[in-house]
Amino acid sequence: MVGGWSGGTFWHGGARVAYSFTAGMIVYRFQWIIRNRLGFAGVTLLLLAGLMMPYFPNNNWVEWAIVVLYFPLLVGLGAGARLHEKLHNICVFSGKISYPLYMTHYSVMWIFGGYYAAHKPGTPQLALIIGIGLLILLAVAG
Repeated sequence: MVGGWSGGTFWHGGARVAYSFTAGMIVYRFQWIIRNRLGFAGVTLLLLAGLMMPYFPNNNWVEWAIVVLYFPLLVGLGAGARLHEKLHNICVFSGKISYPLYMTHYSVMWIFGGYYAAHKPGTPQLALIIGIGLLILLAVAG
């Protein structure tokens, strides 16, 4: 699930990306939208529960089940969740900037990693850098 970042694990990354893309396309093409009343908060809590996988014993099987079964289920639940009117504009904005953020996040991670390794900023300075960086990324993506 984690490979793909070096020559020796190149094909692992290809399999990982091919599966997630294909699973997303299947959910979209077959309209596997699960109508529900979980709302934004409910789907967010389910996502957070899935992100707790590093804390499970026998993590390989749990990770596989979450990636292969649970995350596509969450996509279907998220697409069918009722959205509170107050969150509509935030969700539309988030959807519009998700692809630009996806396209730029990796380079920003490398720049930040290099800065962090060279300067070792403390927690207050780190919070300021991350906050300002997030605002800049959102402005560029929007």
